[in-house]
Amino acid sequence: MADEHNQILYVGQAKSLRSRWAGRGHHRYKQFSRKGLDKVYLYYIEAPISEINTLEKLYIEQLKPPLNDTRVREYLPKKSPRLSDLQRLLKAANTPWFPSGEFTVKNGIRVPREGEDLIRGFIAGVDKTQDIPHILIICKQNMGSLLFQRVRHRTKKRFCSYDQETVCYLINLRSVIFVFAELFSSEFADPVFQTVYPLRVRICRSHGK
Repeated sequence: MADEHNQILYVGQAKSLRSRWAGRGHHRYKQFSRKGLDKVYLYYIEAPISEINTLEKLYIEQLKPPLNDTRVREYLPKKSPRLSDLQRLLKAANTPWFPSGEFTVKNGIRVPREGEDLIRGFIAGVDKTQDIPHILIICKQNMGSLLFQRVRHRTKKRFCSYDQETVCYLINLRSVIFVFAELFSSEFADPVFQTVYPLRVRICRSHGK
């Protein structure tokens, strides 16, 4: 295999060039594509199967093609930036604001926080009445800065937006929209989270988590 400048990049063997190189069947296809090898040329010689291993080794030693001198790499499939960012937000919603947030001080004594204080958001429900299903996430006020950053980010703002009418942040995954509703008033937010947390624990335990 050679590039447009006739530089030999790779030496291999095949019983059938069509089945070996057609489509994405070659075991180094992803490695080639990552190097931007959109246009390559295949040169070949016919040889008896009994000699093919010996000839391949000989040509590799003589020509020293650069891609033969690397291990075959397994690349993880690229994850959608929309999905990756949503996963980060949902993970943040299930953790305290700081690691030290797991504890609080009452009457001068450091004590663990209540369970409802250890989550910043939870999935409240799904609205399937619209063209695209909407999943509602109820958040405490300290999630707002994370969501606001995404609305202003140069690339994330393509799929993260703020709805002034509903006062909610929207993460558009095309097939579904996650709606983050931020509760600004602690007088309202605390009772909501206190009510939801025991139910959340029962659901997790019923699933063995």
